[in-house]
Amino acid sequence: TNPGGLAAVWAPENTRDALFDAMMRKEVYATSGTRIKLRVFAGFELPEDIATTGDLAAAYALGIPMGGRLAARAGNLGLFVWALQDPDNAPLAKLQVVKGWIENGERQERVYDIACGRSLIDPATGRCQDNGATVNLDDCSWDSAAGSPELKARWTDPDYAPDEDAFYYVRVVQN
Repeated sequence: TNPGGLAAVWAPENTRDALFDAMMRKEVYATSGTRIKLRVFAGFELPEDIATTGDLAAAYALGIPMGGRLAARAGNLGLFVWALQDPDNAPLAKLQVVKGWIENGERQERVYDIACGRSLIDPATGRCQDNGATVNLDDCSWDSAAGSPELKARWTDPDYAPDEDAFYYVRVVQN
C-alpha cells in the first residue's frame, strides 16, 4: 500500500555485506509502489530457451545481470527478462525494453514490447494487443483474469551495432 518508490536489491543473502556488494554491482532496480520481482540479464551467448527454462545459473554464467556493463562485440545481443507480479496487486500487462543511444548528437530512444500478459504482440505494430483488462471505478478493483502473474522473455535487439554506445532498461507494466 506504499504509494512511494521502492528499491529492490538482488543479493545472495540478507546480510549487510551481501546487500552492499549487490549495490556496488548495481544489481538493483526501482518500483513505484508495487513489489514486482524483476530479473534482467544481457549477453551474446544466452540460451535461446532461457525464457522457458528460467535457468538463472546459465544467465549468470553467460550474461551480465542488470546494472552491469557489457563489452560490445559482434554478434546478437540478447536480453533475458523475468518479472513476477506482486501478489497484492494487479496482473502484469507487458514487458518492455527501452533502448537509448546518441545519433548525430541527438538523444534517441525506442521502446520494444517483448512479452504480453494474455495477449500477443501485433506483428504490424510490434506492440502488445489489448488484453481486455478492466478496472471497476467504484472500488478500484481490477480484473484478475486479464494479464499474467509472470512474464518471461528472451529478446534480441534487432538494431544492435557494436560501435553504438547504448543503454537498455526494462519496464514492467501492470494492468
